[in-house]
Amino acid sequence: MPQPLRPGDPVGNVADPTFAITDPREGGRLTGGSYPGLVARDVATVARRTGVDPHTALAMGLQESTLGRTQASNPLTLSAPHPMVDPTTDPIASTLASSPHYRTALEAHTRDVNLTNALGYLKSLQQRLSTSPEERQIQAYNGLGRPRFASTAYGGVAPAELPENFYGRRVQDIRENVVKTNPMLTRFARGGD
Repeated sequence: MPQPLRPGDPVGNVADPTFAITDPREGGRLTGGSYPGLVARDVATVARRTGVDPHTALAMGLQESTLGRTQASNPLTLSAPHPMVDPTTDPIASTLASSPHYRTALEAHTRDVNLTNALGYLKSLQQRLSTSPEERQIQAYNGLGRPRFASTAYGGVAPAELPENFYGRRVQDIRENVVKTNPMLTRFARGGD
């Protein structure tokens, strides 16, 4: 398991502007430091490029991987059908993978491809479900219908007990109460580094 970054820790040869989050919601499970700024910046950049609200994409990143703290190369990890970068079919990834000196560049390229695929998928769902409420559009990214996961997910709540569009509502809650209240995340969402 990767160790959390501390402010100023380098990622490869690039200094990562880590930052802290204060989660004002009851339980505040996202409160803490060492959130990777490069991942947050990349999520917001790709969201703007694909036409997805960057605040929503950052909230999804916080929900899925604590914004890359658990999986920096694919911060929107979930059951969405998007492929991982394969160095055997991606010439840029293949070139970068051939040298340990390019590890940081390979991670950034992999993250960019994965985010482009994931957020492109979200955008296509938003267009197809444009007459549905936003929470349902976001929920569709995570899957509609009853989830099939262990009862330890979502704080131990059994899947049958989850309300409709639970994931979509949770992402909206994180967006409104965490992302939009954090100065660093709002700066990334606006396009500032």
